[in-house]
Amino acid sequence: MSPIVPTPRPPGRAARAVPSGLAYALLALASLAGAGCPPPPLEEQVTTDLEDQPLDPQTLFETRVKPEVSASCSCHYTQQITIAPFLGMGSEYSAITGYGSGKFLTPVPDESLLLLKGAHTGPAFSSDQAATVRGWLSAEAATRGGNMSSPTTPTVPLRVGDFFMSLQALTQDPLASITFQLAQVAGTTYRISNLKVTAGPAGGIQLKHPRFIIFTAAGATPEASDGLSTVDLTVAAGTSAPLGSGSLLLTDLPATSARIALAFQVITVVNPMPVDLACKNLAAFDPPVKNQLGTCAAICHSPTASDPRRAQATGAFNMAAALTSDPAMIAQLCLNSKARIDKVNPDKSILVVQPQPAASGGTINHPYKINDPTQFSSYKTAIVTWASGEK
Repeated sequence: MSPIVPTPRPPGRAARAVPSGLAYALLALASLAGAGCPPPPLEEQVTTDLEDQPLDPQTLFETRVKPEVSASCSCHYTQQITIAPFLGMGSEYSAITGYGSGKFLTPVPDESLLLLKGAHTGPAFSSDQAATVRGWLSAEAATRGGNMSSPTTPTVPLRVGDFFMSLQALTQDPLASITFQLAQVAGTTYRISNLKVTAGPAGGIQLKHPRFIIFTAAGATPEASDGLSTVDLTVAAGTSAPLGSGSLLLTDLPATSARIALAFQVITVVNPMPVDLACKNLAAFDPPVKNQLGTCAAICHSPTASDPRRAQATGAFNMAAALTSDPAMIAQLCLNSKARIDKVNPDKSILVVQPQPAASGGTINHPYKINDPTQFSSYKTAIVTWASGEK
């Protein structure tokens, strides 16, 4: 099969180091090819001079906080008389986030013992170190929820295009979602349009006071306008409705390296009902669609993927099941993918337009594309064929 090759970068642009996980990715893709249906290769696109940074809390910790902890908290790596080491090399994140059932992870970052400890038998954090830790704690707080707010949806990049945010983690319904379009008005002002919520057939959703949260390398902050503060909406099962007016102007946003998510004062399932959520057309999903998602999983959308943004991508859509032969896991992947198809215009589904090259109508907010026109056409046909049986 063809190798996965990044698109050449502009002169003077530093190339990202090839991660060691690429060997696993190629092995996984080779196994799919051996199954008799090699998926089209994906190529990384360069959309701006700014890299898509991994801004999920764990990666923020590993890249920004851990170096400061290692430098300033060295005594916690060693035995202190009868006190066992608190930190271990490579396990700092789990040790700190798991301590006392999340004792360090306060809804208000400045109330965390990590920042309140100050000078003790070891030195206090410097002001720069404290700012770094505070930023990470704010991302943890937003992502996990608290302080009168739900956990956030998965984040999406601050880029022009069509977006899908799964509500599965907040409603336990794989077919519940938020969708919208983002356009740049001028400078750091963006307009969100066609903002709507879709409830799956298993129950309605009540939403109160949604608010966009902005994630940057410095942490997470609520979007300033709070333009959806009066929203109190109940959406019936199996229907969609605009969120507020369906349009929102976001001003003074950060650079395009930022990401956005939604949090809610209230999000709850109403009138739940037992329904069969299984895919109706699984045979058309596996292998043609599943194998292409296996390519995505090996590169980005699974915990063992090669791309350093894997935690972020997996949080948005975990495709790891595409790398297995487990029928139950594949059936669940089909259901999770079903939320991402447009039943009216399946060729415009988010599963299509994200890997579709922008020059032929795809979104520019997804870093990997199927550039070969013949291979992309085959993939789109597979999606449309599968979707036709899911109506």
